[in-house]
Amino acid sequence: MKGLIDSHFHLLHLKTKNVDITDVLEQLMIEGFSGGIDIGTALDDLGERTILLQPYPSIELATGLGPWAVEQDNDISTIVDEWISYVEDQHFDFIGEIGLDNYWNYGTKERQKELFVAQMKYATRCKKPIIIHSRDADTEMIQTLNEVDLPYGGIMHCYSSGWELLETAIEKGLYISFAGPITFKNAKELHKMVSYVPLHLLLLETDSPYLAPHPHRGKINTPLNMRYIYEQAALLREMEVEDLIKVIQQNFESLCKGH
Repeated sequence: MKGLIDSHFHLLHLKTKNVDITDVLEQLMIEGFSGGIDIGTALDDLGERTILLQPYPSIELATGLGPWAVEQDNDISTIVDEWISYVEDQHFDFIGEIGLDNYWNYGTKERQKELFVAQMKYATRCKKPIIIHSRDADTEMIQTLNEVDLPYGGIMHCYSSGWELLETAIEKGLYISFAGPITFKNAKELHKMVSYVPLHLLLLETDSPYLAPHPHRGKINTPLNMRYIYEQAALLREMEVEDLIKVIQQNFESLCKGH
């Protein structure tokens, strides 16, 4: 299936699971992969990923500190300053993934929000879209999004939150990206949400190596599984897969043009 976009995957996480990521990338190109975003999760992982992806210009790079970074002992301003000093002279396309997470209770909610807001402000200064991680934090995320301006937009990644946050994100003009769980039979609310999101704000992702779609649920996920997510989204939207591919390509191009 040609022309697919995977808006969120973690190549270095695949590497830690003993996946040959060069082989995955080569296979993607053979299959006509149109592009996507390799996501950062650590302060100092951008350099390695930049070298890895030099032969693949269709893949964008994101760098950011997720809520797990607040478990460092340093104060938030020190953590952010260290990250900025590392990335500011390197090429990147997005800030992310960044956000809030109450499922794992990383640090305190206050420190999570401080880290999130600081990186959103930096994204505005360097004119980059953001990629948002939100897990069991709907109330705090709604409040935070309503307190900031996002002139360069962004993505709510792997959407699995509630309707109120979905409405807030749509009102803010954020893209909504859905992952493998939309292929699960019991994900009834997610199915409704895929149908509900305005088509011009819809994106799809694998979140590899996590959340493998049916029929590979429970296995290590890779961007090579995008076809199952497209097929399910097209079914839920009552569209031909080929038409959905074109829409997602247009959406991704529009997002990337923002920077």
